[in-house]
Amino acid sequence: MPLPWPARPRSPATVWEIGGAVGMRSRVSVNYQLVELETKQAIIRESGRARGIRLA
Repeated sequence: MPLPWPARPRSPATVWEIGGAVGMRSRVSVNYQLVELETKQAIIRESGRARGIRLA
């Protein structure tokens, strides 16, 4: 398992790391929450890029 996100401050977190940080096991649930945040323009997701999530 990769290091938790705070251990790597220079690279954005993966969906898996975000889920682990907030106690979610399902990648689908994490993705749903990320879509909601993107809809509310709280984050920007770059499609086709690994770690393509950043704060708006």
